[in-house]
Amino acid sequence: MVGVHTPEFPFEKDIDNVRRAAKYMRVDYPIAIDSDYAIWRAFNNQYWPALYFIDAQGRIRHHKFGEGDCEQSERTIQQLLNEAGIKNARHELVSVQGRGAEAPADWASLKSPGTYVGYELTHNFASPGGAAPNKPRAYGFPSEFTLNHWALSGHWTITKGAAALNKATGRIAYYFHARDLNL
Repeated sequence: MVGVHTPEFPFEKDIDNVRRAAKYMRVDYPIAIDSDYAIWRAFNNQYWPALYFIDAQGRIRHHKFGEGDCEQSERTIQQLLNEAGIKNARHELVSVQGRGAEAPADWASLKSPGTYVGYELTHNFASPGGAAPNKPRAYGFPSEFTLNHWALSGHWTITKGAAALNKATGRIAYYFHARDLNL
């Protein structure tokens, strides 16, 4: 097995961040770093995550875009190992018990999407006066929040892909309805 890491955000291009994440998630197989998107483009990919299952002859036999459906992915891996002649491969399904950031979303009660905090892709930024792209500025919270709106407090610079705190104190507030939220 080989993983391919194509960064979505600038901080994901930092090899040390990738190493720390792999260690934390106990990934012990090789990871190809695709910061220039060459592999991404070769597969005409458009998804994070994307799984491509390739047989011993190098043919793509199955793919999965997005999260979930672990059982089908595992069955595909087992089938490909069997076809490749791996004798001691397990045949029972492994129980996946994600915890913390690895836990699956509670789709039944999810009412809030993740959001980006850079000005290029953000939605529902609620700090009074709006964002001042690429300029250091003091931000504050609105008097009221509505569902799926967020704001900054403190001195920040909002760039295309991120919001960076300029001084030691600052806060982000997001009024959301979900078990957790990706920012």
